[in-house]
Amino acid sequence: MADHYLIGFGAARLSAMFLPLLELNSRFFIAILLLLGGWRALHPAIGMSVGNLIEFFFLAGLFFQPVQVIGAQYNQALTAMAGAEQVFDLLDRPPEWVDEPGA
Repeated sequence: MADHYLIGFGAARLSAMFLPLLELNSRFFIAILLLLGGWRALHPAIGMSVGNLIEFFFLAGLFFQPVQVIGAQYNQALTAMAGAEQVFDLLDRPPEWVDEPGA
């Protein structure tokens, strides 16, 4: 039972680090996009429209949403592997009782 606790705790710790890092990555990209895109939209010599900047924001959201879904599925796979390891450990144990000869 202690092994299951340790495996589950390890999977939870990886999940607690992995999913926020994915979120931080997408927010960092959006912040850079806001700075550079805002500068380009407000700079008169470049001539980029604010509509293009808003469209790119929506496209960035469409890009990062599947990445976060894949990260959540990876988290579920880690949890499932932790449970499967415990089940296979239980299946590999020898039985606690045996039949008497000739039973």
